[in-house]
Amino acid sequence: MATDSGYRVIDSFNLPDRAWWDDYYTPMLERIEELKLYNSVIVEAAEVYAWLEAEIDMFRRFSTCYGYTFFVLRK
Repeated sequence: MATDSGYRVIDSFNLPDRAWWDDYYTPMLERIEELKLYNSVIVEAAEVYAWLEAEIDMFRRFSTCYGYTFFVLRK
């Protein structure tokens, strides 16, 4: 798609699992726990936290089957 759109692919890479855990999911889990206490009476907040925890669980169980690839392109 990139080359069809007039770009040249300079490089591409996948983010390693540790990047997701160290920089995204672990801090997110910590913040969710704080917010659960703060927003304990808000039903909608609990639903959002459940969705986020489901995403994290899916990554924990299936990260070998999917990931994110980043592309460095040049016009």
